[in-house]
Order: sequence, then structure tokens, then C-alpha cells
Amino acid sequence: MEVLRLTYEEYWGYYYRVVHRHKIPSIFKWDQDLVDLIEKQCTLKPGAFILDLGCGGGDQMKLFARKGYRVVGIDKVKSLVEFATDAFKKEGLSGEFHTADMRNIEYQNEFDLCVMLSGTFGVLTEKENEQLLERIHRALKPDGKAFIDYLPIEIYSKLSHTRSWNEIDGGFSLREERFDVPTSTYRSKHIHILMD
Repeated sequence: MEVLRLTYEEYWGYYYRVVHRHKIPSIFKWDQDLVDLIEKQCTLKPGAFILDLGCGGGDQMKLFARKGYRVVGIDKVKSLVEFATDAFKKEGLSGEFHTADMRNIEYQNEFDLCVMLSGTFGVLTEKENEQLLERIHRALKPDGKAFIDYLPIEIYSKLSHTRSWNEIDGGFSLREERFDVPTSTYRSKHIHILMD
């Protein structure tokens, strides 16, 4: 048996956020519904300028760009930024993607909307989350809005330690999750067993 250990970037930045995500049934419908919801709730005007922190492979930003919005995506995982950039080029869409730590954004009054999706918000310490919110506030125009979804502590605080098996393309995945209530820290470990 061959054992491969992947780095965070290799696993999260390519396998989980691109290969695995794109095989989830109805994920693209979910993305479309989410973008439509954000557009409606935030009453976006034509040509609005959108910042996506933790943009992943740019799936939602692609939908915003198709609707004529200007988009900038930031993610710390280089392979995700490269994937998003290539996807935009293939479709002839306009958008910018940068490999950077979202905690260090320096924008000033530029964006109509900042989004943080898929549980990106809340993974930092309480102080870092506060500082990030201050940076988001500075990045937004005076009438700008933020749309942030997060992992609700009410659900995750019930997790002490869980294990689950899932069938994946070519094998199986064991997922272990832990949530430490005193520190509000969520951790997961994924082990994939491929039949070849």
C-alpha cells in the first residue's frame, strides 16, 4: 500500500476545493442560488465592485462576473488563485485574483460588497476576526455591504469528536472532526483510501 501525505495547499487547494467540490451533486446550482440571494439581499447595482476573501477556486466570483459585476478574489492558497485565474481566462471573464493573507488587505473605500463564504469567517482568533472586520469596513465604500456566512457555533459546539465515512470518486474518505468549545476551534482530518 502506498501512503501519500499532501500539504495543506495540495489537499485543500486542489483536491478538496476543486476536484472534490466540483463532483458534489448540485453544487453549481447551490452556487447560483447563493449568488442570486446575495445579489438580491445586498441590492447590488449594475457594475458593482465585489471583493471575495477566501475566494477558493472562484466559482461564485465567476457567476458574479457573468452578471457584469467587477470582482477581486483573495486566497492564501496559490493553486486556488491559479485555478480561478485560468477559469476566468478560459471564459473570457474579467476579474483579479491575488495570493495573499486576507488579514493583510489594505483597500480603502473601494468595494460595494465584500463576501466571505463557505465558513471562511471565524477561523481566526477573536482578536484577528475583529481586526479583519475593521479591514473589511475600510475596504468598503461608505454605503458598502458585507455578506458573511459562517459556521454556526450552535452546531459545531455539539461536536466533540465525530468520524464519518463517505464514498468518493475511486475510493472512500474518512473524516474526523473535533470542536473545542473553550477556544472555539474547529479541526478536521481527512484520510482518503483510493482503490487503485
